[in-house]
Amino acid sequence: MKKIVAFLLCFTLIFCISATAFASDPQIPLGTRGYIKGDLVHLRETPEILSENENSIGLVKENDQFWYQGYGGEASGYEWYHVYMGTGDWAGYFGYVARDFVKWSR
Repeated sequence: MKKIVAFLLCFTLIFCISATAFASDPQIPLGTRGYIKGDLVHLRETPEILSENENSIGLVKENDQFWYQGYGGEASGYEWYHVYMGTGDWAGYFGYVARDFVKWSR
């Protein structure tokens, strides 16, 4: 009986940690439309700056539209958003954009 209780407690703890680690920003509903703020902003494969171009998918431009896909966490001195690009040269691509380069309305 003790092994079952211990297993259930461990499972619950792991589930709770996993759920919070990958949670989206509670203030931004998934699918919210946003826009790029700033010209020539890196759309990145991972939510971090590895080098100037190492994990860059490409450069997105001022007012390119995207849809919010979730919170990417904090790394390299930035908070990151996972986005799906809707307009511009990188429309149809998923990637990460630093919060500093995001606006939620025109």
